[in-house]
Amino acid sequence: MTTGQIIKMLREERGMTQEQLAEAMGYSHKSSINKIEMGKADLPQSKLIAFAKVLGVTPCELLGFEPTKATDEQKELWDKKFNENQRLQKEVYLLEEIQKKFGKEAIKLLDLFCTLNKSGKQKAVETLEDLSSIQKYIEKESD
Repeated sequence: MTTGQIIKMLREERGMTQEQLAEAMGYSHKSSINKIEMGKADLPQSKLIAFAKVLGVTPCELLGFEPTKATDEQKELWDKKFNENQRLQKEVYLLEEIQKKFGKEAIKLLDLFCTLNKSGKQKAVETLEDLSSIQKYIEKESD
């Protein structure tokens, strides 16, 4: 069986429509799922992992390898690795967006802020509040 056929079989076993799977995967239309199931679209590794997570199997099973009896410990390890990867991707995205909007100085500021203890963080906020009340440190709005 191809990966697409395996995805179709698993989707049907779980009583999911192509629309439901498309939504769970973040696709805008069921035609993307149809193309994958028909073998007309290749899956990047990230999507293979996401399909495996949504369908509750391992990526190896989607590739057609015989599943081994995974222990609860192995399943927990898989979930932990997958979730850590997702968390890291979200953090990278957030940092990229902060840098786009506020520049590299904002990233440096956050990095330094994270090294402080609770008392240091409070002092940093107080210092920034003081600085923001001094006119020469306030960014001037462009007309």
